[in-house]
Amino acid sequence: MLALSFEHALKNQELQVYYQPQACTDTGEIVGVEALVRWQHPYWGNVPPSDFIPIAEKLNWIWTIDKWVMKTACQQMADWHAAGYPLKLSINWSARNFQNPDVVDRVAEILKQMQLDPVYLEIELTETILLEDFQKALATMRGLCRLGVRVALDDFGTGYSSFFNLKQFPFNSLKIDRSFMNNLYPNSKNAIIVKSIIEMGHLLHLDVVGEGVETEEQLEFLHQHHCDAWQGYLLSAPITAAYFMEVFLRGDRKFFSLREKSLDAS
Repeated sequence: MLALSFEHALKNQELQVYYQPQACTDTGEIVGVEALVRWQHPYWGNVPPSDFIPIAEKLNWIWTIDKWVMKTACQQMADWHAAGYPLKLSINWSARNFQNPDVVDRVAEILKQMQLDPVYLEIELTETILLEDFQKALATMRGLCRLGVRVALDDFGTGYSSFFNLKQFPFNSLKIDRSFMNNLYPNSKNAIIVKSIIEMGHLLHLDVVGEGVETEEQLEFLHQHHCDAWQGYLLSAPITAAYFMEVFLRGDRKFFSLREKSLDAS
């Protein structure tokens, strides 16, 4: 039933792109957004991506969806740039699309159509993509890098994380998986892992982003250990472009912690 309904999702404009802001850990400035697809079904309400993305992959519709998300998000980003907000755009990519031999040309075409400078686009990959076809994945990543597109390794610290992949593939940044954000007290296992990922990333000249930040304590830990950027519900849930514009672009464009606000008020 869900598969049959999904056939009409794009045609009926039931899919939407939401944006989760990313902030610089040192300054609090909003530096970018991650684009995330959402399906608002007229009867079932919000259908989680974990339910419909596997269906899209099985039915070979995933490139149609990813292309639509990329075009929509790149157009939105170009509009924000024209309005004076030079934000970075991050987009998750399906493993199946990454194996397409024409994918670099397709990305180049979208960037040209939307008139977006490639340096502002970052494609997020999980390490499962790299395991399917090493040589093809490497060739695709090198092609994206030649375009000027950045590549991020998503969910780092889970699954098949390996130093070999960091050495062989031209990543620009690492995203620390949200599962490590809990229990960041001194000398805890998660604290040691997160600190080590940040230090290793910087030694490899990679930007490091913390995901799933929900508390002031988690943000303070990332700040103390010089993580470059962060995202999570402490800053904002994924939101519509209009709401992002109203809250983050027409406002201060900076995140101030509750501690900073209390100090300012005293």
